[in-house]
Amino acid sequence: MSDQPPPGYGPPPQPPPGYGPPPQAPPGYGPPPGYGPPPGYGAPPPGPPRRGNKGLLIGLLTGGGALLVIAVVVVGVVVFQINRSSDAEAGPVTSSAPDAVPAPVTKQADGTVVLAKQGVTSPVLDVWEDFQCPSCQRFERSNGAAVRKLLADGAVKVVYHPLTIFSTEPARTNSLRALNASLAAPADAWPAFHDALFANQPPETQSNGFSTARLVKLGRDAGITDPAFEKAVTGMTYKQQAEATSRRALTGDGIAGTPTLKLNGKELSPTIEGADLTSAVQNAH
Repeated sequence: MSDQPPPGYGPPPQPPPGYGPPPQAPPGYGPPPGYGPPPGYGAPPPGPPRRGNKGLLIGLLTGGGALLVIAVVVVGVVVFQINRSSDAEAGPVTSSAPDAVPAPVTKQADGTVVLAKQGVTSPVLDVWEDFQCPSCQRFERSNGAAVRKLLADGAVKVVYHPLTIFSTEPARTNSLRALNASLAAPADAWPAFHDALFANQPPETQSNGFSTARLVKLGRDAGITDPAFEKAVTGMTYKQQAEATSRRALTGDGIAGTPTLKLNGKELSPTIEGADLTSAVQNAH
């Protein structure tokens, strides 16, 4: 009789590799973190930023380096103070109250708008803008006061070239309606209406941002009382001229985006700030 135990007797077989107690969770796993700023961001600010003409600077530091995010919030709308009068003449129209604005306003037949004191022909600051363009809005908020002072001092001639650059909806239609309204605005009220359009610029994705009703109200608030303005806005009277003006700027003038700024024909940075713009104009004499 054999001394060996029959098959199946003896110590139980070992489990195959990989079996055993469940593995421990890798470092860093555990209960989900609570809400709040990630480590390294610091304590949240004591409250919402105070309103005013101050910039907001936010510094974000990360463990491997520093990421600096600067957000400049410019608040304030530059509004030209003007005397209002109706103006229904065809062709180039000059404001009859030049002392009410920083400089006399002339609307040219080609859709451009010229602001310059009598006898001032240089330097010339050309500004191509789209009323729906957020970058144009930032330019006006950053430089409106500087431009107004330069005009009042007789230090510059400014030529505005309103156009529409958008090709997708709804921004294209909103931009076109605003440009049509700009072409319909009388010369003496145009600076105030120009500022009102940028101050009330809707988001690019808002389907009916610059609605005709809204444009009529902005015109009324800017002092436009001529019924012909409302008729032109609601009927899109200047639609063809607006489209032709835009094509000319994009093809003839070679404008690739807005805002485009040229001082005596030399292009300036579209992000230029008020003090630098003033210095550039003064040095261009």
